This record gives sequence, structure tokens and C-alpha cells, in this order.
Amino acid sequence: MADSRAMECTITLELAGDSAAAGDFRQAVTAFDDLLKAMTRSACGDEAAVQWTVRVQAGSILLGVDPAGGADAGPVVAALARTLWGKPDAVLASAAVGPLRVLAGAPGVHLWVGQERTPVTDELPAGLRSLLRQPYRQKGTVEGKLTMLSERSGLAIHEPGQGRRIRCSVPEERLEEMRVLWRRRVTAFGMVQYGADGYPVQIEAEHFEPFPDDAELPSHLDVLGVLRAD
Repeated sequence: MADSRAMECTITLELAGDSAAAGDFRQAVTAFDDLLKAMTRSACGDEAAVQWTVRVQAGSILLGVDPAGGADAGPVVAALARTLWGKPDAVLASAAVGPLRVLAGAPGVHLWVGQERTPVTDELPAGLRSLLRQPYRQKGTVEGKLTMLSERSGLAIHEPGQGRRIRCSVPEERLEEMRVLWRRRVTAFGMVQYGADGYPVQIEAEHFEPFPDDAELPSHLDVLGVLRAD
């Protein structure tokens, strides 16, 4: 590991060991350059707003960069720090996720902002991707057991696959007819609200289709002979 006391550059890319395959080195340096451009573009509106001077440092494979010509790199450094340690907005997350995914593919990659060292692992771009998933609404269906039928709590559908309770709203005039479906497995059709994780959290149900009761399902005797050898 490189000594933090030797970190003299504004931003530094650290690669594991003291040697690397030429292709891996080139790919990591290209991704590092892409990350600097993306952060500069996001923070300053123009990737050319800050030109970076590269310094090769001793002790490991360390590529440090400093702003050339006395340019103010503060906004870029702050943007990268937020991306690595804080809660970046969607603009920063979108800009950084591609280069960080490439860097995470190489073993032992770290990024230094000043003297603060951050490992670049798969969890870092994965966390950024999760920030980019926004809740959305669209027509769809939800399947599960209709539960929580009361004036106080309304309706919900218990989805057994994920063990989730999905809020279910229906026009008030239809609540009474829902009682016959209480605790039955149903398919609800309507406008579905999905959360950031892609799973439904609520449905504005337009109509329901109940699954048949177990007693209504055919027995093994009923289907005997349906599939038979020629």
C-alpha cells in the first residue's frame, strides 16, 4: 500500500503491485482519464475547463494529477469526493458509473483524493447504478393474496415471491364487492407504482381476477390420460 504521506497530488490512481500487464495498465489509465473528464464536465460544464498534469510517483504504480496552469480544481475534487464517499446526485452518478465500472474490473485499484484512499470495487459502481433507478408508474398487474380489508387500513396484496405487501387502492364504491375476494389469491390490473428497486409498491386497481380455489382445480384423476404416448 502506498504511504499517505507521499500523496502530494490532487488526485491519484493507485494500481496493485509494482507491475501490470500492458493491456490492463492502458485500460485503467484510459478509465482514469475518462473519470477525470466526466467529473470536470459535471462540475464545470466543460471537460476542458481543467487541464490535468500527470505525475508518476514512486512506491507503487501511482499516477497523480494536478490542475495545470493554476486552474481551480476545487469543484472537480469536491464532485469526485461526493461520488466516492457521499451521496452524489444523478448527474454525478451517471457520469462516474462507466469509468468506475472499468476500474473496478482490475484487482487492487484505489483512488486517492488528497490523502484519502478509497478502494474501487464492484460495490462502488453498483451503488451508483442504484441511485439512477427512479420510481415510475405504468400499467401492469400484481399477483398475490388480497389482505388487510378494512375501512381503516384499506387493501393490500401480499406478494409471496418477495414477501412484500403492496398497497392496493380501489374506488370507494367498489370496496364492498372486494369482500368476496378477501384472503384469496388474485391478479390485480391497473396503474402500478414501482419503487427505485424495480418492485411494485402500490397499484390503483381497475379490476381483479381471482385464482380458482383449490377445490376447483382438477385432480390427478381429471388430467389422467391428457398426456399419453402415441
